[in-house]
Amino acid sequence: MKRITCIVLLSSAVMFSHNRNIFPYELNIKDDNINAEPIHDKPHQYSVNIKFSRIKKVLVSTNIAVEASGQKREVYTLLKKEWNYDYDRNILVINRDIDDSKYIVRVTGKYRTPVLIIPSTEINSSSIRFVVNGKIGIKGKDYRYDETHNVIELPACKTGKEKFIINYDYTGGSSSIGSAGMAELTLPLLRYLNFPIKGNAVLMDNKGLKFSPGDIHYKSVWLVQLIPVKDGYTGRDIITGFHWNQGRNELTLDTPVDTQRFSIMIYGEAE
Repeated sequence: MKRITCIVLLSSAVMFSHNRNIFPYELNIKDDNINAEPIHDKPHQYSVNIKFSRIKKVLVSTNIAVEASGQKREVYTLLKKEWNYDYDRNILVINRDIDDSKYIVRVTGKYRTPVLIIPSTEINSSSIRFVVNGKIGIKGKDYRYDETHNVIELPACKTGKEKFIINYDYTGGSSSIGSAGMAELTLPLLRYLNFPIKGNAVLMDNKGLKFSPGDIHYKSVWLVQLIPVKDGYTGRDIITGFHWNQGRNELTLDTPVDTQRFSIMIYGEAE
């Protein structure tokens, strides 16, 4: 079964993987930055996924899925002697133990431009989907895939500050990397990217404030997305401003939602 990724708007690029290790949104990170993905069966090694010309800092934080379950937030910066960036392999090596089920590693610095994507494993080239600044990218012009070296160059991302999403499949799953979120994506773009275009929650009142995922029962909820029902407008990520009642399996929003315009997607830790 294909792992489902979600779209979240951050100040800069982020890689979304199956374990939903998303960095806290409140951090004001001004440099280029991205989550580093733990490499399976290679302790202390992390795939950076976007090529950096220079990494300045490595941050470690509890992920929001853990924080949503009630664990106190932790954020700290690793000492320079505790990490090393292998530029040629685009691998980060950390010289200390980190529980990757609870913590996410994030690197900050300066991208190599035009942006170069380095997948951590071989990908299906026909599955590549690229959106930049609200438009579908053109193969050969806006993005190019080098199958021999398994890298994706993004000529359309000349500065690294563009709003983009690139999505591709690999054996057993899919990954999305980018800086665009629901606020930049219309229904046709979501459909093109193979992202969810329908929510998983039903309305429980007549005010647009209470919703339930029905047969799906969550211990905690860490993200709510408003997905456009029609073309012509974009969605929205809701990171705060909601409350989850585990006993009633019910979500309450601070601000009502127009269910004629949006469907509701709830993400959380299933029971």
